[in-house]
Amino acid sequence: MKKGIGPQGLGASKSPAKMYNSPAKQTTVGGKSMKEIDSAADVPRSTSFGGRNYKLGAQTGSGQHYFSEGYSSSHEKKGTIKRPGDAGVYHVSRATVKSVKLPSKKPRIK
Repeated sequence: MKKGIGPQGLGASKSPAKMYNSPAKQTTVGGKSMKEIDSAADVPRSTSFGGRNYKLGAQTGSGQHYFSEGYSSSHEKKGTIKRPGDAGVYHVSRATVKSVKLPSKKPRIK
């Protein structure tokens, strides 16, 4: 019989730390190790991943906020990325392509 908690000892983890990703396990911000960051001045001003460049926009209680180059809050496609093991919040946006209406032409058969 497996040891664990829950009905019939189904083997659920006894350690609550394994159940969620705690802030203590976050090891980087902006691609820089948290061990190298002693103050807000040490936080990287720019970083890149996934073929996209990000610049530091704000530092709040929820972490450092990086915005993709060309970010605009008026774009229709917006979102945030949370990377595992990273304390930063990455904001991305891109302009959507608007459909173009072309004048209709009647076909000519010669």
